[in-house]
Amino acid sequence: MGKAMSDDRNHNTPQAEPATDGATPPARGLLRRGLGVVGLIVARGFFVLIFLWCLLAMWYSEIGPGGVRGMVVAAVALGFPLAWFRYCQCRRTIWVAFGLFAVSVIVAWQFKQPSHDRNWTADMATLPEIVFDADLVHIRDVRNCRYRSVEDFDLDYYDATYDLTKLRTVHFMVEQ
Repeated sequence: MGKAMSDDRNHNTPQAEPATDGATPPARGLLRRGLGVVGLIVARGFFVLIFLWCLLAMWYSEIGPGGVRGMVVAAVALGFPLAWFRYCQCRRTIWVAFGLFAVSVIVAWQFKQPSHDRNWTADMATLPEIVFDADLVHIRDVRNCRYRSVEDFDLDYYDATYDLTKLRTVHFMVEQ
């Protein structure tokens, strides 16, 4: 009976409890901090890439003439970083504003229609028309320029039909 009593006493003695004050062991805290830093770097890098893409999308869009477009892009390029560093206490609002800005630019870019109605140089102004007919390819307005210099050339166009089964090589040249 005395032995049972001592066992009861051992069970009732308070044991050392692990610390519950929110402190984490140093190794786990260091890992968590390291992952937090990496996550922050990745998030900021993503922010910078999206920001640069939006600026380029605005630059290559059709927001009025080049001067107006340049002013809008410059205002946005200076505005967000300035707001970020000037108003540190409301960064969440700046993140929300940037998110809305980025989404609106991306949505506007998705609705942009391709167009050949641009200010082309004379040697690039006429596009060829291509029609496939089984193994035959009919090309109208094949460009044939005789260049004396970059700006001095004779421009001519012709129509051609090619049989793809007899085609062995194709040469494609680009001027630098």
